[in-house]
Amino acid sequence: MDSKKIVSQQWVINMTDLAQKNYHDIAEQLSDYCVTDATRRQLDVNVRAMRPDDKYAMKDIYPTLSQRTLYMRFFRIIETPTLDQLSRFVDMNFTSRIGCCVTLPNTHQLVGAGRLLRAKSDSDIAELSCIVVDDYQSKGIGRVLLNHLFAMGKCAGVKTILALVHNQNQAMLRLLKSCGYPVEVMYDDGEFEVTLDLTRDAPSNQAIDRHVSIAPMHQGVDPV
Repeated sequence: MDSKKIVSQQWVINMTDLAQKNYHDIAEQLSDYCVTDATRRQLDVNVRAMRPDDKYAMKDIYPTLSQRTLYMRFFRIIETPTLDQLSRFVDMNFTSRIGCCVTLPNTHQLVGAGRLLRAKSDSDIAELSCIVVDDYQSKGIGRVLLNHLFAMGKCAGVKTILALVHNQNQAMLRLLKSCGYPVEVMYDDGEFEVTLDLTRDAPSNQAIDRHVSIAPMHQGVDPV
């Protein structure tokens, strides 16, 4: 990946080096994460650490989300969340809860957000959740979001990503397979469980097996 500019501290770094660097206080470093990037369709974006005041942006974008987007993300249609609920969603400590947002450079509009949740701050396994607003889906936002979120996770010691994907969400399956890491996909009762190994590069012939039965592997972290 090309070098990117971290706006908050005017650093220029290589993202691979970032994942290998040992910071004295990695959580503080990640809380300042702010990077300029561009999607494969040449849409300029900013990627930054999730902040407490993002609850207001989340509340603003909720009415723009289609029922399909909500169902693919939450596996059910949820009512408009309260600010208290959104406060819990954006409450990051950058140890057990690591999150980032994708925004547009000029308007600062939030167009995507994602989180990695760990049962313990020193666990090397994290559960992924993310969402991209409808008007900016299929524009490369999701790929940029995951690239940076996984880089942040690797800095904090995450080695394995777990993601539950609805069986109709083929776009998310393709995205996860194309992130550059080995992927295992298992299917059970209407949903895929996807496991990514952040410690290795992906093989050239990854394939999805739709016929493997699995038992639940959730860590029991708060889904809000």
